[in-house]
Amino acid sequence: MARKYNGTSDQIASAAVALPASAISVHFWYQTAAAQDDGGQRPPFSWSSTANNRGIQFNWSHNPTFRQAWAIFDTAYNPLQYATALSTNTWYGLGYTGDGTTGRAYLNGVEDINKLQGVPTDIGVENLWLGRNGSAGDKDNGISCRLGVWNVALSASEMRALGSGVSPIRVRPQSLVVWWEEFGGTAEPDWSGQGLNGTVTGTTIADHAPVAP
Repeated sequence: MARKYNGTSDQIASAAVALPASAISVHFWYQTAAAQDDGGQRPPFSWSSTANNRGIQFNWSHNPTFRQAWAIFDTAYNPLQYATALSTNTWYGLGYTGDGTTGRAYLNGVEDINKLQGVPTDIGVENLWLGRNGSAGDKDNGISCRLGVWNVALSASEMRALGSGVSPIRVRPQSLVVWWEEFGGTAEPDWSGQGLNGTVTGTTIADHAPVAP
């Protein structure tokens, strides 16, 4: 199963916790249900505070064209925009690794593009969101499942494994800081063992990505 977000009120939020300070990796499965417009960034994943310009999110960026990107707030808003555009109603394994020097965006386990990116500055503590753009409040209208976040920069082979459907718990589990499967229900349990459970508002059940649930 997966969760579908309605673009207006659906979201999942964790308690506010500190982001990984020196390196980070993220992977989740995502399907955009409709063409995104430029009425807002509408990120399906956000561990950030746009009000304070800090953190990381997957969103739709205007730089250099209107396309999906991994945005890091380091010295400024610093988006890593994909070379490949997403099609609607298609599942993608979306991944990011950042080691403090280089950010790398992955699509279905293959590196799509990279650029110079630092780690988020002034990280502090922030909520982890699915379906919402942090404190800005823009909402996503897609479907997602199996979110994993690590406090290290995973290798290309590890990202390839995730993009082929390997579960997050089988990829450097000692460095996994959150794992949300999005199976449905009134709460979103953290299967990593770190206790970062999510509070669910709305969402409906959808079919899982075409990988083993």
